[in-house]
Amino acid sequence: MQRFFSMIWFQTKLYVKDQYFFWLMITSTVSMFITLYLVNYANGSFDNKMWLRAAIVGLWSSATTSAGAISFQKYQQTLDTVLNQKVDEREALSVLVLPATIFGFLAFPVSYILTLIFGISSGVNLGILLGSVLLFISASVMSLTIAIFFVLTSDAIIYEQLIDIPIVLLAGVFGFPNGLEWLGNITSWLIPITGPVRIIMNQLTIIDVAATLFSTSLWASCAWLLSSKLIRLSKRTGRLGEL
Repeated sequence: MQRFFSMIWFQTKLYVKDQYFFWLMITSTVSMFITLYLVNYANGSFDNKMWLRAAIVGLWSSATTSAGAISFQKYQQTLDTVLNQKVDEREALSVLVLPATIFGFLAFPVSYILTLIFGISSGVNLGILLGSVLLFISASVMSLTIAIFFVLTSDAIIYEQLIDIPIVLLAGVFGFPNGLEWLGNITSWLIPITGPVRIIMNQLTIIDVAATLFSTSLWASCAWLLSSKLIRLSKRTGRLGEL
């Protein structure tokens, strides 16, 4: 376990050193916060949860960069080195992906600091704390699944943009239009981050926790099956990806 955390710490430091990854989380969070602030200012009232919306967008924007993490290692010709360590190959793959979500989680303190700067009331309760933890776990599992799946294609960077905003909207970060509120009840069982978003934005419910556990387990199972298939392929053919 200590070795696993040491590997994550090392990969996270490498991740943060990349200026694109470093500033993406910050700019995504700040720009979304300012956008929501201007919208609320125009409406004459402020949503005390807009900092949470901005933080979730910032976290997910960072998490989606993991889409090309494994493919990037393959492009650098360092993937074989990572997989040939004295750890399980799936564990090694997760180490490459987790830094994106770990660093993205800092979007919450960044967004909270903005509420202090702009003088907007905000509060933290048990639902927000638990929802944030579940959001981190579910986003990590989604990132790992997507990253492994995108090894199948050489266009991961292109598809990375296609999963950013759609997932945020389907997760209900900005709510749903009138008449479509029921959509959140469905996506919470299919998209792991939907449940945590509902918990953070609304209130803690057993149904949302159950939906989060179910959908996260579903995506984790997909990640396990895909990674097993890719690892078997790499051992049989000596190459990984573009099946």
